[in-house]
Amino acid sequence: MPTESATYLHRIDPARNMARFYKLSVGRSLFGDIAVVREWGRIGTIGRMRIDLFANENEALVALDAIERAKTRRGYREIGGAVCDGCGVDPTSQEKRRAATDCSVAGPSYGARA
Repeated sequence: MPTESATYLHRIDPARNMARFYKLSVGRSLFGDIAVVREWGRIGTIGRMRIDLFANENEALVALDAIERAKTRRGYREIGGAVCDGCGVDPTSQEKRRAATDCSVAGPSYGARA
């Protein structure tokens, strides 16, 4: 299986006071199953997480694509290389969220509050 990569989506609507993130990734669980990891919440918070297990990589990738399409239909957009220039989000809270949701930083106690 290739190295884990993540898709970061956001939905921002200042008129509705909405600033949400959604992160999708595929990786292996401790027991060798393929896991689709979904993380979501308000930008600047740790948010919530759900892990769905699959028997093989193809099933997981199909599920990941379906979730991404559904979120895109609901108004989420992919965050490119630059962090959302000019979209009205405080870059410091964006960086805090990224640090809080980065598996390589948080390690096994992923999502724990500091």
